[in-house]
Amino acid sequence: MERTNYYSRGMDNIKGMEVVNGRIWVTNAGSMNGAPGDTIIRFDTNGSNLGFIDTAGESSFDIVDAGNGEVYISYINTATKIERRDYDGNILGNIVNPGVKFLFSKWPSIRITIRCMQLYLV
Repeated sequence: MERTNYYSRGMDNIKGMEVVNGRIWVTNAGSMNGAPGDTIIRFDTNGSNLGFIDTAGESSFDIVDAGNGEVYISYINTATKIERRDYDGNILGNIVNPGVKFLFSKWPSIRITIRCMQLYLV
């Protein structure tokens, strides 16, 4: 996992944002404006760039802080997975494995998916 500080670089094609354990995580999919491509860019609450988490060329869509030391990240490319990461950005596994077709596949928001899963997990 690469973590690099990009204090003078921008963001491009952002879709999701979440406050995760006191830090702001933003999905980034483009490389215009000097943005780092398919990554999750992190900031502190003062707006200082804390670097990024490389998503290995996969386009992340949305982020949810599960509140238990885990973060759920959905993807919108061919993977269409929902991934679990810890607060340091390390991959813990998947909630939903790659290739699963969601009912709302045109809008694969993790917020919709998580709420639907909660109906069955409770």
